[in-house]
Amino acid sequence: MEFNRKRADILIETQAGKYRELLIKAHQQQQTNVVMTIERDIHRTFPKHAFFCESLDMTQPEVIDTAPHLLLSKGGQASLRRVLRAYSIIDPDVGYCQGMNFISAMMLTLVSEEEAFWLFYKVMNRQPCQIRNLFGERMSHARQVLHVASQLIQKFLPKLYHHFESENVHVTMYATQWLLTIYSSSFKFDLVTRVWDVFLHQGWKIVYRVMLAILDINQHDLLQMGFEQILGHFRHVPENLNVDLVFKRAFVFHLKRKTIKKYEREWERQQQ
Repeated sequence: MEFNRKRADILIETQAGKYRELLIKAHQQQQTNVVMTIERDIHRTFPKHAFFCESLDMTQPEVIDTAPHLLLSKGGQASLRRVLRAYSIIDPDVGYCQGMNFISAMMLTLVSEEEAFWLFYKVMNRQPCQIRNLFGERMSHARQVLHVASQLIQKFLPKLYHHFESENVHVTMYATQWLLTIYSSSFKFDLVTRVWDVFLHQGWKIVYRVMLAILDINQHDLLQMGFEQILGHFRHVPENLNVDLVFKRAFVFHLKRKTIKKYEREWERQQQ
């Protein structure tokens, strides 16, 4: 993510002192629903990853918002807490939603804390990613993304699509977490970082390509399964993937941006 790390550095330079200012405001914030939700999700974020398994004991609610814990504490969970709390201040309309924790945590494993914050801010609010509307009260973009995903499966993997239809398996049952966290919540880090390297430069096309590749690799087995077996199979997909094979297969699909745009506009017309 070198190119985008440089862009994060530019934001740090042009917004000098802003991150610290946001943290001070976050420290002054009372125990709101946003604060408590962030606190619950921090402990669920990559608990087996070496960077996040070392943390202060935050089980007592009265110590959640004290200065040593928010501003001075060390470790991966402390950094994640600060990034999420700072973002909730800079963008109060979104505040915090589940899924943001995995994306920002993934960034913290690759760059410094302040760089991770500004990179997260950029991904949320600027093209080609601009994932802000995946979160928030209406989650309108999330529904659009899942519609596009379903239409792409029908186009590129019709046999699997119709099998899922006959078994009442909807895309929301297996791909929601994949797509809304850009694979960061449950897949191997080598796959996640490779997806994000492309996503940060090119946007959503790689996200859909990888989804199609995962389904294609598993298609033979899935076609032999019923409803419960399919959902059970998907629970183990992330741990069993060959990452090189996923990326090799992903670029077999001749997916064009105009096709994605077509399905996005289709969804928009349906909402009118």
